Amino acid sequence: MLKIDALLSGKEKILVIGLGYVGLSLAVAMSKYFKIVGFDRNKNRIEELKQGIDSTFEISNK
Repeated sequence: MLKIDALLSGKEKILVIGLGYVGLSLAVAMSKYFKIVGFDRNKNRIEELKQGIDSTFEISNK
């Protein structure tokens, strides 16, 4: 069973599947407290995010 201590210590990560409107916002918010891995099957979306571009305008670079 996963324990919150493992998440807080960084031993475990949270996976967010789908980095659209909800997933990206959720991943960014949770990344303030936990290690996060984001997954999206849209390769163009991943490349945009790597360049700091959010075409949904949900997240700013600031």
